[in-house]
Amino acid sequence: MRRAVLTLCLAMTAVPVAGGLAQTPLHLDGRLLPMVSDSYAIYYLRGSDTMPAGVLSDKLEVHGDTLTRRYSEYKRATGRDEDVIVSHLPDLRPLSYTGESPEMVAAIRFSADSAQGWMKTPDGDSVPIRVPTGAGVYDGTSFDLVVRASPLHDGFELTVPIFVEGTNAVTTVGGRVTGADSIDGHDCWVFAGHFGQMSVTFWIDKANRELRQQLLRPSVTFAILYSPHRLRAAPKRPST
Repeated sequence: MRRAVLTLCLAMTAVPVAGGLAQTPLHLDGRLLPMVSDSYAIYYLRGSDTMPAGVLSDKLEVHGDTLTRRYSEYKRATGRDEDVIVSHLPDLRPLSYTGESPEMVAAIRFSADSAQGWMKTPDGDSVPIRVPTGAGVYDGTSFDLVVRASPLHDGFELTVPIFVEGTNAVTTVGGRVTGADSIDGHDCWVFAGHFGQMSVTFWIDKANRELRQQLLRPSVTFAILYSPHRLRAAPKRPST
């Protein structure tokens, strides 16, 4: 999940949850995730128009009992975002987040029941972050990792409390496996989720849990597609 889009959509609906949310522990195995560097072309979808918008690099690395995710996204309209998210293995409990973009610069560390750090806005103001999260809360930028590390099967459902950088609030997201599809010859689970007013669809490789494609739909008339296809060739438009 891209943090800037998630923050924008949840800002319209997310309500801070004091003390966190009660949540049945998830059964996650982060070691199922492939340690690869993926690249995606970004497209804006408006009606029947498909417009190339940028590129994304997403790299996963294991260092002992930690998983490091490095995001580097460039969009022609807004510039570059750089995020580094560190999680504990195998349960993907969040440990730290650092990010830099035109919208904000932030550094956050997670404990068992809180998120603490700071955020700097474009006008130069530095805002302290001290948010009680409760136990079992995940980093919002890692929602797809949580889904991919779950025991996926037809009809699988989950609900996840997440901390969202930018709004600095805890809210709930979720979704379910709605079927199967093929992306470039790879058999995938199709997972349909929701983030406030935004829907999201993940195409997850059944063989190795790689994220083959992602669709974010902030509104009924606009969507953002992250596709393995290069910009010189428009991808097949998803039916979801």
